Amino acid sequence: MLDPLQFNPAQQELLSLVVLDLDGPTSVARLLSIIGDLVDELPPNEDGKPDFRGPELRADVEVCLAALQYLRVREIARRPDRD
Repeated sequence: MLDPLQFNPAQQELLSLVVLDLDGPTSVARLLSIIGDLVDELPPNEDGKPDFRGPELRADVEVCLAALQYLRVREIARRPDRD
């Protein structure tokens, strides 16, 4: 996964919108989980990474995976039982 600090401006904007929507009334969190599961099922290319049909799709999926990682970290941080 690409480091979010390396995202281009369009990816940064998309990530910002997705993260802002995590607390909204939509099912963004569930959709991110589904995307993550789908990516895990893709066959790898010669570099061992999931094979996508084009760079635009790869860029969008990288944003979704970054948002999913953010969501997971946030959930851990919000657990009431963590010490």
